[in-house]
Amino acid sequence: MRGWLAKRRGEVAGVLVFVAIRVITVWGRPIERFGDSEGYFELDWSGDGTRFWPVPLLYTVISSDAARVVAHVALSCVAWIVLAAGIRRLVPLLRWTGPALTLLLGSTPQVARWDLTILSESIGLSIAVACVGCWLHVTAAPRSIGWWCGATITTILFGMTRPTQVPIQALLVPMIAWSTSTR
Repeated sequence: MRGWLAKRRGEVAGVLVFVAIRVITVWGRPIERFGDSEGYFELDWSGDGTRFWPVPLLYTVISSDAARVVAHVALSCVAWIVLAAGIRRLVPLLRWTGPALTLLLGSTPQVARWDLTILSESIGLSIAVACVGCWLHVTAAPRSIGWWCGATITTILFGMTRPTQVPIQALLVPMIAWSTSTR
């Protein structure tokens, strides 16, 4: 563990700074609910409800808005770190700048403040970012079952949290899968 950490001191420091910025960006700010926020608390497994189940399930399991914001921040941090690592892995020329700029984008107030809303935007954005990151990892290491599972799960969840984006997924996923099969 110490050898691994010693080799990745800069990366670990960058990730810790990113997480700290994300926490500071939302700390002490008011949590916002909107007119359609209540619709995210109606859990319906049948698919006949106004929302698919991923966001309502999370909001049902987590009982307070403050805890939901913590979950938003945690999910978002993991998603942006997965994306940054995928960029680092796939594009060696961008070894430091690509991940640093990715985490910088993920720490901007315009992105981080979605964590304060009790809607699907924070979760949908995080799942989309994680989905892209997982597919980058699949492209870099096409034989990795774990990344294939992550890419598949995040793609499905993204489609369920952002159904209007499914046509884009229908175009991109086969192209990415085909590109990995040629490696």
